[in-house]
Amino acid sequence: MTPYQMMLIANELMIKGVPVSANEQARIAGTLWQGLSSEQTVNTFRQSLKTAFHTGSANIMMSPRYFVPPVLNKKMRTLTWVTPRTHLFSANAYELEIMRLLAFMDADSVRLQSMINTTADRLDGACFGRFCAEGECYETSLVALRFTASVFPDDLQRIQPLLDGAVRYLADHPRHSGTVFYFRLLLSELPPVTALPVIAAMREPLLQQLCRSYVANSSDDVYVNTLAKYILRNCLVRLPEYAYLQNTAPYLSTKDGRIHFDI
Repeated sequence: MTPYQMMLIANELMIKGVPVSANEQARIAGTLWQGLSSEQTVNTFRQSLKTAFHTGSANIMMSPRYFVPPVLNKKMRTLTWVTPRTHLFSANAYELEIMRLLAFMDADSVRLQSMINTTADRLDGACFGRFCAEGECYETSLVALRFTASVFPDDLQRIQPLLDGAVRYLADHPRHSGTVFYFRLLLSELPPVTALPVIAAMREPLLQQLCRSYVANSSDDVYVNTLAKYILRNCLVRLPEYAYLQNTAPYLSTKDGRIHFDI
């Protein structure tokens, strides 16, 4: 299994609330660590991006430092099934999602903590690390926010501006449904002081989406639309009136072949 495949599986388990044993965490971490790139690989990757990003220090801030995609010219789909158009989004999503999981699965690693601090400094110097909506910097800002909130959950000075920018922009600009669900995933995970006011304001649209049936015409549909239902549930259960839904799961109906969630 590749680190990318393990990243998808581990995220799915966590979103669904499946308990992960210590032994399983170690196995997940071991697979993710296999994706750690050599200095030469990182430099080769950065050289390949000079036409897409900027040269010099800006290029260093915009591109991964530790985990680069295994195939230079392939843009890998995100966990909410968005296919990136740019290496900026694809490469940063790859690294930040892996490092975020390692922060949970290998939390005592001194090496990892050093890597997290270096990556936080990198994000501080990148436009999307402070929030940017130019092109796919918006999507990359969301990934940066998820990473930051996971590794520095008390650092509201970093978290709040990213969230405020994401909320304002999404209110007036339509995005891919996978991007919208990634934003909702953030709301289900961010510190309550930042997320709960946004969830409360979006309560009705979230509830409407949860009650709607979703298509299941392909294996991709089943994966992403089932995950989407869990994300909606995880948002709403943070509000006291919907806490009772915590153990309710979406299901594929034998009557209409669509994915439902009963409340």
